Amino acid sequence: MENVSAGLKWAIGIILTLLILAAGISIYLVSSGYLKRAQDQSASQSLSLNKAEYEIYENTSVSGKDVLEAVQRFKTTPEFTVRISTGKQKTPFIAENTSKAKACFSLDATTSSGIARGPAECTPTITYSQMINQGGDHFITETGRFTSKVYRDDNGDVHLITFDQQVK
Repeated sequence: MENVSAGLKWAIGIILTLLILAAGISIYLVSSGYLKRAQDQSASQSLSLNKAEYEIYENTSVSGKDVLEAVQRFKTTPEFTVRISTGKQKTPFIAENTSKAKACFSLDATTSSGIARGPAECTPTITYSQMINQGGDHFITETGRFTSKVYRDDNGDVHLITFDQQVK
């Protein structure tokens, strides 16, 4: 009788263990689907926010204050160029980029994306303090109006924003 009782306890223990394992596996399978969906939504929202960061400069008219804010915002962004034309100079100038991974992008009609990468186009680079110096050649007035345009590479990554001052 003791052997039967011990055998039943042992069998019930194995059945309970199998039930617990089955419940754990089913919970894992159900939750992994939700986790995958949450990761996909998070990646989608991140991409959306990344695109929104540049949308305000996509073929719009912005003020000189917006241009100065863009220079400050993107000055540490690796492989990013802000090109500005105020009309005071014959050629546009490039805002200084202080990131370690410096690369300069310029307009190039021969590429499929419209931009080319190369160090030759990085000159002259102008610092933010030169742009706010009222007596300087590269002064950007906060009330000035600029036409902005965003340029993407073949992968859709933004590498160049141009600001051209509108002449009245």
